[in-house]
Amino acid sequence: MSSTVTIENFTAFYTSRPFWAGDAIDIGIARANPRLSEQMAQVVFAYDTNGLRLRICKDGKIMLHVPELEAQITDDDLSIENKVAWWGRYLDYLNCLYLLLDSAAIEVSQLAYFELSEITNKDAFRVRFEDGRWAGESIASESLASYYQMGRFASRFHVSPLYDPRIHLRTPLTKEVFDTLFASVLLATENTSLLKSLSSISKSIAEYKVGNYETSLMLSWFVCESKLSTHWRTFLDESNRDYPDGSTRISSSRRQTLTGRDYPLSVVSNMLELSGRVTYKAFERIDSVRRYRNKVVHQEPSFTCGPKHCQEAVKLALKLALQGSGIRVTPNLNYSVSS
Repeated sequence: MSSTVTIENFTAFYTSRPFWAGDAIDIGIARANPRLSEQMAQVVFAYDTNGLRLRICKDGKIMLHVPELEAQITDDDLSIENKVAWWGRYLDYLNCLYLLLDSAAIEVSQLAYFELSEITNKDAFRVRFEDGRWAGESIASESLASYYQMGRFASRFHVSPLYDPRIHLRTPLTKEVFDTLFASVLLATENTSLLKSLSSISKSIAEYKVGNYETSLMLSWFVCESKLSTHWRTFLDESNRDYPDGSTRISSSRRQTLTGRDYPLSVVSNMLELSGRVTYKAFERIDSVRRYRNKVVHQEPSFTCGPKHCQEAVKLALKLALQGSGIRVTPNLNYSVSS
């Protein structure tokens, strides 16, 4: 009588700067090469809810299982377009998670350790477990991730693992960092809009760090614009009235005018401030970043988008995105451009 094998799949990634989950590996075991892989692969921290499962391995591999998404990929009839969309949704989770991990390390350990980079489908890879045991994974051969994947095996080191950067340059991160991370992830994933916004802000910071300032600014502005549009639609809904003669204060045609492409965001932000929906200080920041965005779009020769413009945009995007969420994010806005 054959028994059923329980199969569970995760989507995984490595951060661009690797870390130890908890304490660094035992030096004695590292010298005994046959046991290196076993210790590197150990799941040190595990978190579970009905909506997601998070695993942190000793060598810094981060694995995420989202039941909703996993249920979709089992459909053999899934088209290539739907598979691309499926990957896009998983990458939103991973990029959001990366941003929140960076923030948790700063908040808990006062350590601006990570150099945030966008996670793409070149960097993420799938991991398979059968009856709770590792049963294989794809290799992210076009990404730095493959370098760390191979770093689990002593045979892949040209010299002793002890002298390889994948071993001796890692920084340990405590359980408190990951507890803080998971608490934030739970709040972020309750709202699809917030999840996508934090993913976009993560990408914005990644572009900022490598000097792609215009791209960084635009990614942050998209988040600001989305949140302002949401505030504006809510304001219109709450301002609507039905009259005894059957007419509506904000008819469909009037709503179309007030939310259409020809209704500028500068007017929207002014109205939101005048109605008390945003503070005057926030309005000034919105207006400032909006002007930067317009200068980038219209390629004004007198304007050069730089670090300070991106920093303003990232901080504004975070303020608008996180309002009422209960999440605190401290962005790491150091540079990561080589000399």
